[in-house]
Amino acid sequence: MSLWVVDVGEAHESFVLEKEACMTFMTLISNLESWRLVSFVEWLSCSAWNLNLEA
Repeated sequence: MSLWVVDVGEAHESFVLEKEACMTFMTLISNLESWRLVSFVEWLSCSAWNLNLEA
């Protein structure tokens, strides 16, 4: 009976670790998307600024 309890505990711990890893991964993806958006806006701003200089 105690072996079964240990297995359930390990399974729960494994599930929690997998959930934390998934959340970390999703946070990284979200940060990457934010970084890409910021980079695009910066590029767009620089392009607009360069066009104003040429005009």
